[in-house]
Amino acid sequence: MKRWLTTILAFACFSAIVRADVTVVQTTTIEGGMAAMSGGGNMSTTMTTRIKGLKSRTDIEGGPIQVAAISDVAAKQVIILNTAQKTATIASPTAPPGVAAAAEAVAGAIDSTVSPTGL
Repeated sequence: MKRWLTTILAFACFSAIVRADVTVVQTTTIEGGMAAMSGGGNMSTTMTTRIKGLKSRTDIEGGPIQVAAISDVAAKQVIILNTAQKTATIASPTAPPGVAAAAEAVAGAIDSTVSPTGL
């Protein structure tokens, strides 16, 4: 009996580790004229976002489109998975060389100050 209880408790403890911290499910339905213009009576899109620590996964399902986006804040990356084409696109915020210098030349230097208002 103790072995069975220990096995169940260990399974419950370790399965809780792999779950997301926050899960948000968002469903959007378009009816009427907008849906009729697109060729269908009802259009429905479901977006599920799972967040665990500094990583998140967003699954978008709507009609023929099925896309997943994985965001990793620590690695500063976004990976977009397209299931229809079976492709993965990795994006990172690195600018091509010379773009930052050109943007600074156009914008010029920006000076700003912050002061308390006394409220």
